[in-house]
Amino acid sequence: MNFNADFYVVGAVLKGTPIYVWVLLAYLISRGIKERTSKPLSLKKMLILPIIFTFWGLDTMFMNFTNIGLNLMVYIIIAGAGTFAGFLLYNSTRKVFYHDEIYYCSGSWLSLFIILTNFLIKYILNVLVAINSTFYNSTEFCLLYSIISGFLVGLFIGGWLQAYFSYKNCLMKVEL
Repeated sequence: MNFNADFYVVGAVLKGTPIYVWVLLAYLISRGIKERTSKPLSLKKMLILPIIFTFWGLDTMFMNFTNIGLNLMVYIIIAGAGTFAGFLLYNSTRKVFYHDEIYYCSGSWLSLFIILTNFLIKYILNVLVAINSTFYNSTEFCLLYSIISGFLVGLFIGGWLQAYFSYKNCLMKVEL
């Protein structure tokens, strides 16, 4: 194993990464850190990350994959499974509560973990195709990308749904 060559490759990959990717990473980390503490609930703001990652995954699929129909079907099915898993995970770590006429969402490290995992996996997959664009012609790679992307987006959607249903449940209790 040649460590100098390995460091050269890693350095080239990091140098070749566009600035907007680092800006996105900084934004995602700041969002994840903010999710650690309780804060007023904003269902609209909570949609930002699912939208960003859905757009990123679907853009890659539609712009580069050859068998869009199959990959989109897999993406949607796996996103459903990820939504279910995300709902369960967030339901066990985050609560919505009412205090001083404001609805709050309790903090959790889970969001930061999901955000960084999502970014890292998507980054690695995109680096792989940047190094070898023939991966886009590989049915196996495209399916793997669709599965991973769909599941991770589903985790975000499940988190949003958990907050929405917890808010509705809390709202019903407050109105009684």
